[in-house]
Amino acid sequence: MPSIASAFVHLTLLGVVLAATVTIVSRPDERPQLTDIAIAAPAPTPAHAETTPDPAPPAPRPTRPATGEASQSVPVLTSRASELAHAQPASLPQPRSAVASVAIEPVEPARAVSFAGVTAQAARRVVYVVDASGSMVNSYAFVRARLAQSIAQLSPTQYFQVILVRGKASGAADVQVLPHSGQPGTFVRALPSNKESAIAWLEDVVVGGRSDPIEGLERALTLEPRPDLVFFLARGFQRSGPDSTWGRGVEATLRLLDRLNPRNRRTGLRPVVIKTIQFLNDDPTGLMQSIAEAHGDGPGSFRVLTIDDLAEEGVQADAIPREHEQDASVRRARAILRAIGPDDLHVLYGIASPEQTERVREAVAQVRRLIEGVDETLTQGVRARMLLLESALQGTSEPARAAAEMLEALFVMDADADASRRLMLAHALARAGQIEQARAQADALAADVELLGLAEALAAELSVLRVRFGLGEPLTLDTAWAQLAGEAEAVRLLSTPNRRAEAFDRLLDWAGDDQARQAVAWRAVALATEQIDDLDSFPLEVRLARAMFVSLDRPDEAIVELLAMAETQRDLPLVREALWEAALLARTRDPIQASGLLQRFATEYADDQRAVDAMIAALDLEPNADPAQRVAILRHLLDVAPSHPAADCWRVELAEYVETDEALRVLSQTSPDSAQAPAAADLVCMKLASDSTAAHLRTGVAILESLADARAVPLRERLVRALLETEPQEALQAMGALDADEPRIAMLRAEVLLACGMRQAALKTLNAQVNALAPEQPEYWQAWALLLELLADDSAQVEALRAHVFRLRLLDPQLGGEPWRGRIERVAGVLVDP
Repeated sequence: MPSIASAFVHLTLLGVVLAATVTIVSRPDERPQLTDIAIAAPAPTPAHAETTPDPAPPAPRPTRPATGEASQSVPVLTSRASELAHAQPASLPQPRSAVASVAIEPVEPARAVSFAGVTAQAARRVVYVVDASGSMVNSYAFVRARLAQSIAQLSPTQYFQVILVRGKASGAADVQVLPHSGQPGTFVRALPSNKESAIAWLEDVVVGGRSDPIEGLERALTLEPRPDLVFFLARGFQRSGPDSTWGRGVEATLRLLDRLNPRNRRTGLRPVVIKTIQFLNDDPTGLMQSIAEAHGDGPGSFRVLTIDDLAEEGVQADAIPREHEQDASVRRARAILRAIGPDDLHVLYGIASPEQTERVREAVAQVRRLIEGVDETLTQGVRARMLLLESALQGTSEPARAAAEMLEALFVMDADADASRRLMLAHALARAGQIEQARAQADALAADVELLGLAEALAAELSVLRVRFGLGEPLTLDTAWAQLAGEAEAVRLLSTPNRRAEAFDRLLDWAGDDQARQAVAWRAVALATEQIDDLDSFPLEVRLARAMFVSLDRPDEAIVELLAMAETQRDLPLVREALWEAALLARTRDPIQASGLLQRFATEYADDQRAVDAMIAALDLEPNADPAQRVAILRHLLDVAPSHPAADCWRVELAEYVETDEALRVLSQTSPDSAQAPAAADLVCMKLASDSTAAHLRTGVAILESLADARAVPLRERLVRALLETEPQEALQAMGALDADEPRIAMLRAEVLLACGMRQAALKTLNAQVNALAPEQPEYWQAWALLLELLADDSAQVEALRAHVFRLRLLDPQLGGEPWRGRIERVAGVLVDP
């Protein structure tokens, strides 16, 4: 796996051409890039980590059929904070540990392209147009050397071409393009073999003749595809024509180039950037500078290299010495070591993954094969780096001791390069067990960091080295290197039995609450503890971090470890997190276990903002076949979250399971505006279908009336009848909400009035009914039966009562049928003369 660290520093750092025969003297304002002893900073970490999508959630248990919106019973749970799902059901997410599965790739920075101090932004396709006429005899060695350096710095993701313009014997220009195995005249990919071929081709070039270098520039601008950048290298332009015009003339040349490389009307930019380098003397026409001003990318697009400049920058006839037969192997070996990139830093200092370790091991094996039998004077830097990596891979000191001997004997003039050598030497000494010598080297190098203005990244790596081997306090540990420093300290302390408990403190502090960093830290902890059995000796933070990463491919093992943590001091925040993560991990493996763990979390940590959501999720995971457990969860939820958006759903379901008394008490809290109101009303009627208990009926009436359900009226009538025998005064009070004009209700009212001893009020009600009703209505006969019974003991009414009975028989010989006939006949029998 690629190495992972801060996004702010990804420097493929400075090294040294340790076996080079040419000393490179840097310009005062620009330190040259070194190329052999590579000090690579950790690769960047992305801003956000992706998580694996959740599997589809189990379907929620339906409540009684009801109109309106769906049940809102299950929230979305995350491992940071629970966001309530007010509008729709949702599922449990992946636990936090899922972020550890994200593969984080390093991003290689685009490389700038430079020639003799003239630098351009990174370009995919680069062309070097070189004046190889006789005027360049004194400068071509310099051109060839710097051209080789510029080509050598190109990345394999870039393409290049070299165009030489020389004069023929006839006086015409001879334009030559770098030959290669592909289509002639096209770009060459900057692979090591192609770059080597280009440099070898340049060595055989013989300059001479008179030529017009603009022809080479024309050729470059007509290449397909078009280049992104052109370096135009020329001595100047010779007079020609009857009026001794310089070249083709300034204006004519600029018009030609403007046609070949026009500005974009919208952006004002040209498709090709042209940088010009003038050798020895200023161009009296100003054409080279004019080209740079019109086609460059700003200041610095033009430079004049005088004789003094060439002398200062070290031009000799052997500026590019003839290549030894073994040079190609050495260059490939160096390229392989550089290609390892930031990964080797984890092998050298921190906690390398198996993928990183294998990649470095394979690279080291390739390097060893390449330099086998090569003159050691050409490979000292390569061999030292290779041996240092071997020492780290094998965990042995002998290769490091050999590397230290090589590095001590090596002499390098450049300050940056020597600092890199000294850093490697301190590392080799430390791995060889020579801690005091390593500390002395590190201290001396630390003193030179500011004095010599050495690279910041070198100081950062020196700091990590000090942490890894305990060589003193680090100089600096900014965010870009903090991860690697944390890993380095962990590796050192893990080998010290009495300090293992603090091994991961720095790394976990660095991770904090940042999920992307946590992914890195968890992986490192898991890798470092893979072979350690007594995890109980580590702090809870370490055990939690390990479990989070292990959960990716061994969730059962992670659950066991998390639950073991959860049995420790329960008031610790990490113990709480362990129980939470165990519950989330268990949900797809054992829903019953997950439900139990979520219930435990909700009850043990009732103050946690996730407690309610945990209990909701537990309800969703609990099978319908276990109503007792569902009842317990529903009761808990209604107790702790009675105002939750899903509370009415819980009330309806709980009412289905429990006895009438609890069901009515729960349903009485249903909101009239809830989508569950119709279902709640149905349940009230179902629970009271065979229940005539006055208390239950009274509660049922109140619920139905609050829900504006029409069934409240017949239920109230039942309530009145239930109260009539035992609590007539309450029955009379309950009558208040019934419609007194309705005959059946009027008759019930008369009965209640009589039960309450209110004879006159009852007679008034009955009299009104017998006068208002028709014989076809059953209440007519009910009213007469009750009225006759009330008046039967009044001697003053006997004759009137006999007349009423006689009239009633004329209306209907059956007297309205039973039970009214029997009751009227009994009254009539009393009225007969003795």
